[in-house]
Parts: sequence; C-alpha cells; structure tokens
Amino acid sequence: YAVYPIIVDTVSGSRNILTLIDPEAVKPLMETIVPAGAPPDHVVRRCYRYVVTHFRYLPSPHLWPTIQQTLEQRSGDCKGLSLLLMSMLTAADIDASAEISNGHMWVRAAFNGTITILETDQTPERQAIYHSPGFYDRPLLRVTPNQTLRRIRKNKKLPH
Repeated sequence: YAVYPIIVDTVSGSRNILTLIDPEAVKPLMETIVPAGAPPDHVVRRCYRYVVTHFRYLPSPHLWPTIQQTLEQRSGDCKGLSLLLMSMLTAADIDASAEISNGHMWVRAAFNGTITILETDQTPERQAIYHSPGFYDRPLLRVTPNQTLRRIRKNKKLPH
C-alpha cells in the first residue's frame, strides 16, 4: 500500500475523507455503551452491535455523510456506518481502518494479535457476496485515522 489521498463528495462539497473520521463526536456515545476499562474484544463487540442494531442501513451511493449526520439520521449506508464504527473504535484506542473494494466499505479492527472484519451491511442478499472467499482480502483502499492508502499493483514481468 502507498499513501493516496481520497476526496469524497459530501452535502457541503468535496473534502478529504480523513475529515469524516471524528472520534471526538462519538465520545459521549462511547461512555454510554462501553464500560470504562473494558477489554478490546468487548469494546469491539459492543460498538459493532450498537451500530448494526441502532442504525438503519440505507444504501446511498452518491454522498458521504459526516459522523454528525449519521448520528442525527440514525441511518447510513456502508460508508456512513463504517466511518461511524471506525470513529467509535478509534475513540476507544482500537486500531481500526475502513476498507474499500468493489464499491463497498467495511471496518477492519486489530486487537490482541487478531484481525476482525466488521460488516455493517446486514442485507441477506449482499451477505452472500461479502462472504465469498477472498472478498475482504487485499482491499483497494484503506482509510486509517491518519492517512489513506491505495493498494499497489505488482508489476507483471514482460516476456523477452
């Protein structure tokens, strides 16, 4: 992966995707759903369960919402819900990134030496696609709290 800026369209215009990650905006929420001192696996499980049970999944392919918009609307698509979940995990000091491939976004969390994929789209028809072998492997784009990365294509050897 190499550093690669990602600019997205929001209601207020185009902006860097990193400006949509907002751990500060979710801190009050985090205090209500995760007990202080909870182990990382508990934090990840509670945050994930909260997002998929308290927010309605509504596909919206064009605009990227802010965390505030997602919280106010109590709904979002893979982009809005993944960035919300990533912001929550980041607020709890969990190593998290939002990953993008095939026009879809999900969250990757790393803790206790393990990697966990967190899928916010619970639609049964699309779950079959997401759970196909290799779907979550090697995403095209990775969004961390500090930088955005793009997968580097390996050079193919040319015949002599």
